[in-house]
Amino acid sequence: MGDKIQNSYDVNGKPITRTETYQVKEVTHTDSTQMYIYEWADVSPPVDSTITTLLLQVHFTKFYIHMDTQSRQILESVKEEMTQRNKTRDTHFTIYDGINIANFTNSRLFCLDENRIPWYANTFWWAIVNITFLWFPWEVAYGSNLATGQFDVLKRVRITGTYDENGTLQLVTI
Repeated sequence: MGDKIQNSYDVNGKPITRTETYQVKEVTHTDSTQMYIYEWADVSPPVDSTITTLLLQVHFTKFYIHMDTQSRQILESVKEEMTQRNKTRDTHFTIYDGINIANFTNSRLFCLDENRIPWYANTFWWAIVNITFLWFPWEVAYGSNLATGQFDVLKRVRITGTYDENGTLQLVTI
């Protein structure tokens, strides 16, 4: 719990004090379970190939869907087991699920013609710009030849088990 006190004045100039009480989320415990993905397939949409600028900044997001109902049931059973395991700790908690992809980054810059890398995309010149505080001309040069895009990485997965705390694979049958 926290309190926020705000002082202001009404239309007649009389001071008004307003106190707001709010709750702050405090993480007291985290728990995780690693799932074993037996099979996966990339079903991401194709990349737009009509880009004509020299530089391309791509922002990536990642999602997954299940290949079969057994995978979905295994995930739901793991969530239920985690809920039962942790419900004595607190009455309010959130379970997140996601997919980890090796070497995944949220954003990446690509030069579409490696034989014509512009000077403003070079790390040496970027350092010089920062040292001399010449960001505006650099931003103009950089921004005029930059296209940005969004790409969703979508994986279809088949989950067949989980790993226990010792790292041993536990196959799940439903």
